[in-house]
Amino acid sequence: IPKINILSIDQNEFTVSEDEFESIPLDTSRVPLVTSYTKIGSKFVVDATWEEEQASVGTISVAFVPPDQIILMKKIRHGSISTESFPLLFERATKFGLELSRKFDEKIRQCKTLKTGGRITFSINN
Repeated sequence: IPKINILSIDQNEFTVSEDEFESIPLDTSRVPLVTSYTKIGSKFVVDATWEEEQASVGTISVAFVPPDQIILMKKIRHGSISTESFPLLFERATKFGLELSRKFDEKIRQCKTLKTGGRITFSINN
């Protein structure tokens, strides 16, 4: 968040720092991480491509808050997914969510050190 200096509360006057490195850090420890799980046959594919989605029977989006809290599950797209798949989906979503969270936190620490201007990109595979 850009640093804001309040000049006058009564007059509602303030300035916003134009220095992109002068900022107030956000606490990201409780930010939900959202991934999609697309069912193709008997398997779930994480964040499927468009082509993979065309071969699927349905997709479920999962919002995960570390360390182990799933706060949202929403079925999207056509098709049906049986409730018998949910225990495995919960297990995989929790495991993947923890790994994603770890990578995200690591990348944020790197960005703070390197002063990258706030742009964050990463792959779970690296």
